[in-house]
Amino acid sequence: MTPRIVVKLLDDWRVALGARALLCLPFWLSALVRLFDFGGGSSEMAGLGLSPGGFFNSVAIILQLAGAGLVIFFPPLAWLGAAVLAVYTLVMLPLAHVVSTLAGTGTSSLLLAAGDRLAIVGGLIVAAILARRPPRSY
Repeated sequence: MTPRIVVKLLDDWRVALGARALLCLPFWLSALVRLFDFGGGSSEMAGLGLSPGGFFNSVAIILQLAGAGLVIFFPPLAWLGAAVLAVYTLVMLPLAHVVSTLAGTGTSSLLLAAGDRLAIVGGLIVAAILARRPPRSY
């Protein structure tokens, strides 16, 4: 049986909010960095073969902030935000890996990076599933 204190923590809406914010940290942090260093983000996109870089950087910022916002602040639409972030991650993953391979990054580093991204996709799916469940009352 789960200890009462753990149950209270897991059922607390503030813990759920914090967990969703942490899950989306890579996305909203990336979006803010891209926003405040727009030229750098645009150059990064152009370096991935996405041209014009400014357009694709803008799209990335919008997708990341909108998706993370839905997951964090609107649980009824967390499934949509999670889907946006998961698709964005899965689309960007091979692009970034092709460029990294061409740049000579080691295979083990690429495999670990891909595993991290896929774990985040799994976490987004879990967040969407849990957001559909009604909160418990004790």
